[in-house]
Amino acid sequence: MSNGASAAEEQASSKSGRKSFVDLSVGQVFKATERIRWWNIFLAALATGDFNPLHWNPFFARRHELKGIIAHGILTTGVISKAFGSSLFVPGVKVLNINIEFKRPVYAGDKVSLVMEVKEIRFADLPMVRFNVAVVNPNVKVVCQGTVLVAVPY
Repeated sequence: MSNGASAAEEQASSKSGRKSFVDLSVGQVFKATERIRWWNIFLAALATGDFNPLHWNPFFARRHELKGIIAHGILTTGVISKAFGSSLFVPGVKVLNINIEFKRPVYAGDKVSLVMEVKEIRFADLPMVRFNVAVVNPNVKVVCQGTVLVAVPY
């Protein structure tokens, strides 16, 4: 327990299955899924001020060769952020850099899957881990991919 975590915190993390820095190795893969609902898109518009009709008007979206309204890019990257911030890793992960390329739209109702692979582990002021990440749609086509650099607690 030299990392400052209490016995209760360590026990809680081991029971939850959440990973800390010492649990990670290069090549390790993590997965998560998330359904993007219309109200997530609406709330993203409110939070960002992005009221592009592609995000709320299905008729407009269809006129622009889309199947329906599409999620904001911030919602897709939010799936990645959620995995680091609250579902897969111990509390305290700091996202230092996200580099994402968007390839396809995510539609309201899509259940997307996140795949993250540990690419690099290094020590600097903080223990840092670089992940390759990809989010795929229900047709298993990549909607976005890139890298994420995080500082992960011990």
